[in-house]
Amino acid sequence: AERLQHDHGADGTAFFSAHLHACQANLQSFADTVDPGQLNAVADRISAARKVLLLGALGSTGVVEYLSYMANFCADNWQMAGRMGASVGAGLTGLDKQDALIIVTKPPFSERAIRAAELAQKRGAYVVLITDSLACPALRHASAHFIVPTDSPHFYSSYVVTMFLVEALIGMIESRSGEISRARIAEVEGANRILAEVWET
Repeated sequence: AERLQHDHGADGTAFFSAHLHACQANLQSFADTVDPGQLNAVADRISAARKVLLLGALGSTGVVEYLSYMANFCADNWQMAGRMGASVGAGLTGLDKQDALIIVTKPPFSERAIRAAELAQKRGAYVVLITDSLACPALRHASAHFIVPTDSPHFYSSYVVTMFLVEALIGMIESRSGEISRARIAEVEGANRILAEVWET
């Protein structure tokens, strides 16, 4: 926060430009370094999973909520661990090699997320880790991982690349799901209209 105030002071437009440049650079860096083969392998494995459990804590909670929201449009086997007071242990119970766990955690790392990765790995689940540091303790328990750039003049790590990655993964997974996914999306949208969850123009 001190750096942000020192560098940009009252000039909000200067900060806007600096943050925009940093986010664009992060996206380009990720695009240049991500392994397309790994992306496809992760999408294939998650598509084939019996159950996909999602876990994010602290600042990563929101992006995992968004991932869950998108996924539930096209599949009924995704769920968040520890949501609305439910225990993470309950979500992890019964996981095995047929299942997958996706974790998003960044410094300061969530101890709960690290322990969940360890437990899921021991039970044979496919663990996908999204983080921004090779120092993340959960890396040793991950079946696959993505290191996302988060540089920013902000006082907090940027989640722009993380959001891009989860949106891309959902798109790749949905493209593998065929007619079943399309039918579910239509059914969900129809139910939303019946329940008046969306505004009809």
